[in-house]
Amino acid sequence: MKILGLMVALGTLATNAGALATTAGEERVKECVNDYSVAESQPEEVIRRYCSCMAEKMGASGTKSVLEWEVSNTAATTACEKESGWKYP
Repeated sequence: MKILGLMVALGTLATNAGALATTAGEERVKECVNDYSVAESQPEEVIRRYCSCMAEKMGASGTKSVLEWEVSNTAATTACEKESGWKYP
C-alpha cells in the first residue's frame, strides 16, 4: 500500500512539473512575441511561430529569454527562422 501511495505522489509531482514547464514555456513565448513585435516588421503569426520554435529548442530547463539564448545558438535561430517563414526585407 505504501508503494502505491508513493507512486501516486510521484505521478502528481511529475504532472505538476510538466504543468510548470508548460507555463514557463508559454511565458517565454509571450515575452519573445512582445519583444519582437516592437522591433521587427514581421506578421505576428510568423513571430509567434519563431518564438515557439525557439522556446521548444531551448527546452523547459532554459533560464534565458529567447533573445538572450539565440545569440549563442545560431543553428537553432536559423532553423526557426526557416520553419516560421521569417522574411528579410
